[in-house]
Amino acid sequence: AEMRNSTLQLVVAGTKDAVLMIEGAADFLPEATMVRAVNFGHEAIKVICEAVEELGKMMNVEKKMDTLVLPPPGLQERIDALMTEKIDQMFEGGGTKTTQGPIMKALKKELMKTLKEQDGDE
Repeated sequence: AEMRNSTLQLVVAGTKDAVLMIEGAADFLPEATMVRAVNFGHEAIKVICEAVEELGKMMNVEKKMDTLVLPPPGLQERIDALMTEKIDQMFEGGGTKTTQGPIMKALKKELMKTLKEQDGDE
């Protein structure tokens, strides 16, 4: 019943160290209220992360780092050089998730094409 009457619907995702994503809707709430809500969500995430870590310790489970696949060295720098200015221009143009989505999709397609051309379809 509270959710139906709430002026804020918010989903917060993150780690114990940072908020990674927020998604939701609000009915003209002050910025301070939104910040408190995100912080409240992050505090709950921290508790969950700590509980998961503690459970892992209790069960003697170690992180499987041997299956971690890292990107090729230098890839992020290449992507930054090719796309940072274009993505900045997209955000400077304003818009919404709906209007920016197709632009981001086109930029991703352009990036993939450029990288394939440079690397010979690796």
